Amino acid sequence: MLAPHTKVLAVACAATFLFARLCFAQSNVYSFSVHTHWTVGSYPLQFGLEGYSKNPDGSFAIVGPLSSGNGPLKEHTYVILGPKAFSVPLRPLPVALLGIVLMLSILWLAGNVCVRHYRRAHEAAKS
Repeated sequence: MLAPHTKVLAVACAATFLFARLCFAQSNVYSFSVHTHWTVGSYPLQFGLEGYSKNPDGSFAIVGPLSSGNGPLKEHTYVILGPKAFSVPLRPLPVALLGIVLMLSILWLAGNVCVRHYRRAHEAAKS
């Protein structure tokens, strides 16, 4: 037999689950169509990409059909770099690939600068 507080807890959990399922207004809070969520961390140290759709008039699209009454939905990507973020009117995959190419280019450039500095310092020490 269950203890009295266990029964109360079970009823409270069941009631919460039931009322959460019946509350349609709460479901609209998360109805923006964020369909890609590649993020790491939490604010203010959150980094990543979020893909979402917008109507042609610029308003956010509700999750549902691929087109709205105003025309086809436009794909956008929200780029999150810590506390700063911006939106790009592209799908998330090209933005991710562009970001990878950009980061590799920066690393290659920094590596070349360090190697040149090391070589100059090494040559100056020899002479």
